[in-house]
Amino acid sequence: MPYPRRAEFATSEVMTGAATSEERNAIASPLLSRVMGALRIQAAATKGPKVLGFHGSVTGAMSRFQPRTLAGDILFGLDDLCAWDYAAGGHIHQQQPLAPNAGYAGSVDRCDFGEEGEPKGGTVIELGDGPVRVRGVPSPATVFTTLAAESLRYVVDGDVTLLPSAAYRVKDRV
Repeated sequence: MPYPRRAEFATSEVMTGAATSEERNAIASPLLSRVMGALRIQAAATKGPKVLGFHGSVTGAMSRFQPRTLAGDILFGLDDLCAWDYAAGGHIHQQQPLAPNAGYAGSVDRCDFGEEGEPKGGTVIELGDGPVRVRGVPSPATVFTTLAAESLRYVVDGDVTLLPSAAYRVKDRV
């Protein structure tokens, strides 16, 4: 399931009266749920393991150790993910379970300093008889390090200047 965009679920005429992101999502989210309902019906009619790959945000998901609150995202509900043996999510780079049968795989590398210190890796899902088995596999991600200094001395032609506290961000190895 690709990343859901409001324009794909409601015409601009329908969205015209919605002034805020919350109002636009209140219109688009039920439409996304209807699409997911149709996919659930198709999944129920097929044999074998049922796996959904989706790109988007789920109600209750965490991003950078905080609840996901991007107002522009149309949120999948956990009920939208219940019909599959496993629902594998992308979009949020933090590895996390959402339900026994759903979770975010995470990302194998860091994208920016907002992910400094986050563990990185992928997820292995094992389907078969019995419950779904999920395990994380760590990866050697790019190191992002913030170097902080109380003050720095800057010397030019014998004149000493103290610069205020500063933080320098260094990508890769230090």
